[in-house]
Amino acid sequence: MYPISAEHRYGINDFLDALVLAFPKAIAEQPEDENEDIIKLAVVGRPNVGKSSLINRILGENRHLVSEVPGTTRDAVDSVFTDNGKSYLLIDTAGIRRKGKVSKKIEKFSVIKALKSLDRCDVALVVMDASEGVTDQDINIAGYAFERRCGCILLLNKWDIVDKETRTEKIYLEELRMQAKFLSFAPALTISALTGKRVKKIFKLASEVFKQYSARIGTGRLNKIIEKAVEKNEPSLHRGQRIKFFYSTQIASKPPTFISFVNYPNAVHFSYKRYLINQIRKETGLEKTPIRLVFRKRQGRK
Repeated sequence: MYPISAEHRYGINDFLDALVLAFPKAIAEQPEDENEDIIKLAVVGRPNVGKSSLINRILGENRHLVSEVPGTTRDAVDSVFTDNGKSYLLIDTAGIRRKGKVSKKIEKFSVIKALKSLDRCDVALVVMDASEGVTDQDINIAGYAFERRCGCILLLNKWDIVDKETRTEKIYLEELRMQAKFLSFAPALTISALTGKRVKKIFKLASEVFKQYSARIGTGRLNKIIEKAVEKNEPSLHRGQRIKFFYSTQIASKPPTFISFVNYPNAVHFSYKRYLINQIRKETGLEKTPIRLVFRKRQGRK
């Protein structure tokens, strides 16, 4: 027993020291790299779009509180799930409302934690309410995932209550693609957390996205792709000078990040950068992951 005072913090340090020593060694001493094989999926979206219901459907148990009242989930909750021999960490998050709608401090902290979940995930599952259509806030949330450079899967939930005669899957997906052009690489899927329709397909997609998200491309192969792309479509001249691409290499994964050394890095137009990224996608099959391409000036030579 430990005599403590919460108000005056009497005995708190001794209590915490003893508490830490009581933790199981498997948790306290587990190296961070040990869980690298687990694919981390953050389930994000507006309030009441069915995030917790989706996780409950996946886990097969009512582990996460579900209510028709928006804002039931206040904190990011982690659950481990295995599918076809692969382990996934499911991160349930609080619903993210528009900034102007968030007034209570507890909700502000919940939104901050939800956004931080995107920083530690590999793939964001952006859940939307198909019965309400694609909203501006859905696109904003997808944008948060894009800004944090994580993989992304767009899920149109509650497909079981959508009127299929007036709103077909093709119409929904076309509308989604038009509003989220910046996520053209992200797979989209109509699902129902209530009935389980197409929920199992999420993990096949997540596995594919993660494989591409963590992929590495050999330097020789990458330079051939860039060289071929430049020969096919040369960039515009910069003040009468030709823009030259000297050398390219991959410097990181999650997502695949490439650096290309050129004579005028700031002169490469964003449309030409997009063209090169599309050529990398086409030649490597990295069609479901974000890709970063950075231009740098070559040093040491004139």
